[in-house]
Amino acid sequence: MDIGRIAIVFLNLAAAAFGAGEPATKPAPVRPVATQPAANNISKDTQIDRVRLLDVQGLWGGRNIFMNADGSAVIQIVGKGMMEKRYEVKLAPEKIREFEKLLAKHDFFNIKIDVRPAIPDEGCPAITVRLSSGRKGCIAKLSGIKNPDFDAILQWLLDLAQTTKDAKAVYEGKYEGKWRPQVEARSPSPEQTKEIAELIRQLGDNDSKVREAATKRLMETGDIAKKQLEEKLKEENLDPEVKARAKAILADINDF
Repeated sequence: MDIGRIAIVFLNLAAAAFGAGEPATKPAPVRPVATQPAANNISKDTQIDRVRLLDVQGLWGGRNIFMNADGSAVIQIVGKGMMEKRYEVKLAPEKIREFEKLLAKHDFFNIKIDVRPAIPDEGCPAITVRLSSGRKGCIAKLSGIKNPDFDAILQWLLDLAQTTKDAKAVYEGKYEGKWRPQVEARSPSPEQTKEIAELIRQLGDNDSKVREAATKRLMETGDIAKKQLEEKLKEENLDPEVKARAKAILADINDF
């Protein structure tokens, strides 16, 4: 495969990757590959692994939230002058279930956002969700656009940020926009190890559809695939496309 084609492939991958850096000034409509009906019962397909809200605007500040399935969460509150206070909180299991039910009720992965040009200094909150099943999605919306489903989920997260009012900050200082919580990578089962090895092999398949499907699946697998991808990158004379895809997948995993 020539270098020009490789560059095009990975510019597209970079554009599709979510949550890289700070939220964009205008949202892109989210079109999930698979759809899933809303449900009120919590199952593997609705249990969260991680949730992130990026909602800091360069002029007025805002808040970022990083929440995990075990109830641990980190909240960045940013004021004028881009000064940050960072808090660590612990949510009760029933609060996590409440949020999971909210995602199902408002059919998060199928929310469609209207698109228009951004107004100067308009906020653009972005919510990213990864489920325990591996499914993930990111939806961003300009603050002035109304969407009842997105707004209900956003309001729950904004209410969570308010719980830090009387808490003690673990960090105070200049806003660190690229900061992310350090999350220990999970260990794969023997079956998952085999599956990941096969998916990594498919990154160099002759069929472009197989390569794309393997890339998508490894991104969905998340941190479980991290160690094997890192080991793959240590190989000498690694195919340039496999190397580029592995790096793109790791960048996505490390960012979320």
